[in-house]
Amino acid sequence: MCGIHIHIPVLAGEIIQYIRPSPGDIIVDATMGTGGHSKRIMEYVQGQVTVIGIDKDEQALSVAKERLKGFKRNIRFFHADFKDFDAVMKAAEIKRIQGCVFDLGISSYQMDDPERGFSYSEDGPLDMRMDRSTGLRAEQVVNGYSRQELIRIFKEYADERNPGKVADAVIREREKETIGTTRKLAQIFKNASSTRKGTHCPEAPLFQAIRIEVNGELEAVTSGIEQSLSFLEPGARICAVSFHSGEDRIIKRIFKKYETEQTLSVLTSSPVTPSLRELRENPRSRSAKMRAAERN
Repeated sequence: MCGIHIHIPVLAGEIIQYIRPSPGDIIVDATMGTGGHSKRIMEYVQGQVTVIGIDKDEQALSVAKERLKGFKRNIRFFHADFKDFDAVMKAAEIKRIQGCVFDLGISSYQMDDPERGFSYSEDGPLDMRMDRSTGLRAEQVVNGYSRQELIRIFKEYADERNPGKVADAVIREREKETIGTTRKLAQIFKNASSTRKGTHCPEAPLFQAIRIEVNGELEAVTSGIEQSLSFLEPGARICAVSFHSGEDRIIKRIFKKYETEQTLSVLTSSPVTPSLRELRENPRSRSAKMRAAERN
């Protein structure tokens, strides 16, 4: 389908269990991607259900439209960042929803396309934008950020033990020539990182850190989830799946804050993680953590 590897939705069964979609519900898939979670929701509900799909990757939405066109349901697609949740709901003329799903991070089809620049195992241009129509590219971050800015990214987003060493390695190489490909950046990271020496892919968290910076991902998580809560009707539920410790901390903090204010009831005392079977079938799910809450 469009030459794209379809993303396998992570913790799909667990999300259905917590969201409990029913006929007549309006469910927001805030990170629709190629439509994996939306497909599972529509397969589960024996009756009419409305799905509002949001994604900043226009290519992904095109695939989702094709993939879901066989369902005789009300599916609406919005090319937008979930940090603009309020604006999407206003455009959709929706005031209350019965469920919301956030599946954060990167999709398999994005990782598997070298031209997107997300892969540290395939060579491609340093792009890493979720929305290719706008925004900062990874090449601009790697070649243009100051030493202190690079240190911040590697420390905060990759938990790198010696971020200064990695930043210095990047700066040394870019002074020789522009760092323009994923392969070159991966080699710099592999040689410079001291945090995960001996592991299979020591460069992976540093790549992830650049991607988070390029797309403003952590700021978007805070904004998007907090906005979504105001649309949940009493009894409605929200599920958020994260793949990065920073994302998980944000979700935990938001849920705890609104539970203290008695707006939410947290349903997961600790995050839900993939089963052994899911890990065998989809190794990329290994870092997934899901938290769920219900509107009071």
